[in-house]
Amino acid sequence: MNSIKDVLIVGAGWTGRQIAAQCAAHGVRAILLDQSISVSRDALEWAKQHLQARKEEGTWPQIDVASCEGHLVAVESLSEVDHCDLVLETVVEQPSIKRRVLKEVSQKFPSPTIVVSNSSYFVPSMLVKFVEGPERFAHLHFHVPIWLSTVVDIVPGPTTEPSILDRLADFARTIGQTPILEMQENPGYIFNWLLQAWLKAALELVDRGVATPEQIDEVWTKVSGMKAGPFMTMDHIGLDVIHQVLCNARWSQDGSKLDPIIDILSPKVDAGEVGTKSGKGFYDHRSDR
Repeated sequence: MNSIKDVLIVGAGWTGRQIAAQCAAHGVRAILLDQSISVSRDALEWAKQHLQARKEEGTWPQIDVASCEGHLVAVESLSEVDHCDLVLETVVEQPSIKRRVLKEVSQKFPSPTIVVSNSSYFVPSMLVKFVEGPERFAHLHFHVPIWLSTVVDIVPGPTTEPSILDRLADFARTIGQTPILEMQENPGYIFNWLLQAWLKAALELVDRGVATPEQIDEVWTKVSGMKAGPFMTMDHIGLDVIHQVLCNARWSQDGSKLDPIIDILSPKVDAGEVGTKSGKGFYDHRSDR
């Protein structure tokens, strides 16, 4: 079984750059591509700083940061990439964008290159139709923060070859993740399916005027013993991500029930206050940056 040594990550946002750093820390070459080269370069600098910070705090004490940085590359277009073992799509949760990206990368890189999506909501059978060579397509879904969560969901499409799943599981272990093979499609996989119910309940309490986000988090953390409540958790994930997931959920749920809680998130997302990655969400995180 050929190991995955070169990974093209299309989408250099919050998740893509974390995956790139995770790969580099474990000796896998990560090539970052975004619609804007400035975003890719910013992601590259973030990944380098992240590697140094993780070494200093003891998460990856054994790594040589300079060597890891040599495994990180930013490119401006697909034409700059001659070869990769794996293409990982981490663009925003919008079908039109995912459709375009998956079509382009699968045409550019034929088999044996594996093509995967990191989609949090759309299941493989919804996206596989846009991939040339569907037998090499699957979902490889990471959980942020990747260096702490260390779980990756692997879900095959309707025609995925079993050997592809084996290679993806091996890759996950190589970069310090625990592969969870899920043979049945489910929007949100395991954790996100459970998480969505929790976050929706918290937002419903605010919508009904029962309590403030701070009060809800305080009750949750003190009673459960957990470090973060639902609103702090949403800040860590990204309010834009939560907003997009809930908007997508309208496809399979009664949209009228979701609209009130989506309306709580919309003003913050429109203002760019999307959580820790922007410095402000339900809480002010600027002192943490």
